[in-house]
Amino acid sequence: MTSGSGPIPSLSVGNAVSTGFQLYRTHAKEYLKISLTAVFWSLLPVLAIIGIGLAIAGTLSATQEPTSLVGIAVFALIAVFVFWFYCYAKCLTNLALISRLAFGELNSQPESLKDAQRFVNSRKWSFLLASFMLDSLLLAYSLLFFLFLASSPL
Repeated sequence: MTSGSGPIPSLSVGNAVSTGFQLYRTHAKEYLKISLTAVFWSLLPVLAIIGIGLAIAGTLSATQEPTSLVGIAVFALIAVFVFWFYCYAKCLTNLALISRLAFGELNSQPESLKDAQRFVNSRKWSFLLASFMLDSLLLAYSLLFFLFLASSPL
């Protein structure tokens, strides 16, 4: 992919798919490792929630007093929520890392993994903010669409 003299020209759909397969075939090991790391970061909060739920259920069955666990449960939920934000930011960072490496390769300007990691890690919270802004817009448009459907006469 680095043998070209400049940016690649516009591609048809078939050529774009072929180029994508060729790119990922040449860098499969590197991209697979990064994507598995992203999956790990996205599954970690789920595992934490399961662990905390099992701990609370075990403590509840041992004490038989649900009121004693309310404070612990609230604290655990807040901690998991903060932990989820961090893990989601790390997942987005790894996805951005793959995109940056692929884009540089396609533009005949390959970048080392360490340099790309340093660049995207410094923007971790920007990716999280952009993701939440996009999700908010999608939610707002979806709500407006369904409100419009609900208010229209049949």
